[in-house]
Amino acid sequence: MRRRPVAEWRLLARAPASRAIVIVLLGLTAFGAFNGAQRLDEERDEIQAALAADRESFAGRRAALVELEAGRTEEGQFGSPRKAHQAILGARRPLMPSPAELPVISAFSPRPTPSLLPVGILTRHSDQQAGLEDPTNRLDGPFDLIFVTTWLLPLFALVLGCDVLSGDRERGRAALLASQGTPLGAIVISRLVVRYLVLAVPTALIVAATVVVMEWEQMPAALPALVAWLMAFGLYLAFWFALAGSVNAVARSTASAAIFLLSLWVAVAVVVPSLAGAIVSGIAPPPDRLQGILAFRDIEADLNRRRDEVTDAYYAASPENRPIVQGDEYEEYFVTELYPRQLAFDERFAPVTDAMEDARIRQARLLRIAGLASPTLAFTLLSRDLAGEAPERRRAFYAAADEYQRRWRQHFDHKLASMRPLTVLDYDGKPEFSVSPEPVPARWKRTVLPLLALGLSAAGAVFFGVRLARRATPFGGPLHAGG
Repeated sequence: MRRRPVAEWRLLARAPASRAIVIVLLGLTAFGAFNGAQRLDEERDEIQAALAADRESFAGRRAALVELEAGRTEEGQFGSPRKAHQAILGARRPLMPSPAELPVISAFSPRPTPSLLPVGILTRHSDQQAGLEDPTNRLDGPFDLIFVTTWLLPLFALVLGCDVLSGDRERGRAALLASQGTPLGAIVISRLVVRYLVLAVPTALIVAATVVVMEWEQMPAALPALVAWLMAFGLYLAFWFALAGSVNAVARSTASAAIFLLSLWVAVAVVVPSLAGAIVSGIAPPPDRLQGILAFRDIEADLNRRRDEVTDAYYAASPENRPIVQGDEYEEYFVTELYPRQLAFDERFAPVTDAMEDARIRQARLLRIAGLASPTLAFTLLSRDLAGEAPERRRAFYAAADEYQRRWRQHFDHKLASMRPLTVLDYDGKPEFSVSPEPVPARWKRTVLPLLALGLSAAGAVFFGVRLARRATPFGGPLHAGG
């Protein structure tokens, strides 16, 4: 029995078509890894540049204020480091979410959770065009490791596994193999195991090497996620090879096996996820971006119409913030009109954004349950989650950003609204942003269901495939060419 896998490996290695298939797959996997790494490098460079610009900007203003207070320079009309409405009102600090475990496996751009979110005194919300938010609309995605392993790898597995026994039947060699004392089922299983290892091992090594290189500084957090992803990957690939074994147990020709396996791929990887997405969208509709845009504009227009009322309400609630000096028209607008409207806008728009985030999370949770019917959907959602694209992570980041904005406003609110001059202590005491990593139980709770779905799918397919393979005969079953 030990010699058979070795013999099958030698036969497979000598076949030019098999070598070409493996080489092409490895090339595509390496290209997907390169795209993910390049995208991640670009994000990190952008983050470092934004952080450096933020530090330099505030350091420059602080230094200018020190010079101004020492009497070595004179205060200009614009850009004064002492006037909060000039130095702070338009300042937007770059905030970053907690690092994702495996961002390199995805090259999705722009990411559902932004790598940078500018936040300052003014509202962080903006009037954006509508976009597709249903996670099923992102299943094909860019050419990255998720795309290669989710969509292309099953096709390569089916190509390699479509003739492990049907080809021998077609060429009349199945009876000869059966007469040599080794059951046909054992031959089929040996061939599939060899092909499974030929595809799984090098692909897994490329992915693991890419993650180690790109996430070396975060390996304590990335390693458990990498192990979980590799487990899911192994189960997902096992499912497709088990399907190939089941079909080969009964198919009488390579053509009929290939056609039937392609039909199964379309059903499992395309039709079922599409139906699941449609059903989930009916039960839990995705957030209506158009309604969000209309709500944004309605609230903004209403506050503009009532700007005097909004201003009066703000200063009635905070009389200590009334301006101590009479500014020019420019200062009056930004301090006594724009800023109070920004606060009122965020208060009224918060329920809209909360409802949209809740809709995203509700849909994602139902899609994870729907993954029990489709290993492709389960594997995609798991991979996207580990890459940092889960809506729960997005909501947690936005909640942390809103809390930071509240602290930032609280720190500068009095000086800005009352037009009191800033001091060096105001610059030195400004709050800094930090976001805590997602709690481990909540984080891995989302991983359990997709892993369970993949495990059940793979176990069921393997069990069914082994049973059919053990009953395989030299003449096959009903899946023959033409019928």
